[in-house]
Amino acid sequence: MVCDKIQIIVNRLLVSAIIVLATVGPAFASVDPALQQSLLSARQRADLSNNQTTPFQMDVDFVIQLDVPTRGHLTLKWEAKDRWWRGVVIEGFQQIEVKNGEWHYTSRNLGFTPIQVVNLIALLDFDYLNLGGDSGEMIAKKGKRRTEGGILMNCI
Repeated sequence: MVCDKIQIIVNRLLVSAIIVLATVGPAFASVDPALQQSLLSARQRADLSNNQTTPFQMDVDFVIQLDVPTRGHLTLKWEAKDRWWRGVVIEGFQQIEVKNGEWHYTSRNLGFTPIQVVNLIALLDFDYLNLGGDSGEMIAKKGKRRTEGGILMNCI
């Protein structure tokens, strides 16, 4: 059961990794509706909480570059978009965030979150949890097809 959930999470992360995200352009930029729909569909498939009916826990071991490479651990316990717990521990730093309905609490042993931790959370696309939904508007401007390692990819 846990392996199935991990495989689903890995698949969703891979989908998001092969998509080149479009930058937010000016309001007058041309938008292809079919590409925009493909981009939104891919984002929904990569969303860990999309159509998730059961709670899950994900643990991530990582190494970040501070003054020297430093090992860390992230734990995400998810029950719903408005009910989750996230903890990050690295040498000299610990942060716990809890979201329960409208209530969002953050506790850390420093006065700030190191940028490497912010980047890790954004890389794993958990920043939407912080923002209460969408982590930013994405506009599909141009599609590109290419083959990498024998796999045909549609990039947006």
